[in-house]
Amino acid sequence: MEWLTLVATSAVVSAAVSGLLTLWNSHLQRKAEERKRIAELAMKLAMTEWEKHLELAAQGKAGNIPAPEIYLYRYSLLIPLIENGQLTPETISLLDSAVKELIAKKQTKNL
Repeated sequence: MEWLTLVATSAVVSAAVSGLLTLWNSHLQRKAEERKRIAELAMKLAMTEWEKHLELAAQGKAGNIPAPEIYLYRYSLLIPLIENGQLTPETISLLDSAVKELIAKKQTKNL
């Protein structure tokens, strides 16, 4: 009878560990997919905005257009703020400051 208890206990423990590992793997996979989705969305929005600004510049309606990576950087910071409900005037101001700092560094490097 003792061996039956041991076998049953082993089966329960094995099932529990297997279930926990499956849940953990599922969680990691969802996180990876979320990061991929955010990156793709940021890239699409950044390129769309950059292309529109290029069109405006060609029409003489816009001035100096930053490089596309500036737009990507901005959206890579902006999208998580929106998704996490952290978009406030203060966070927008911090985001704008970070983008302006990157533009200034890029311009300094190109001189």
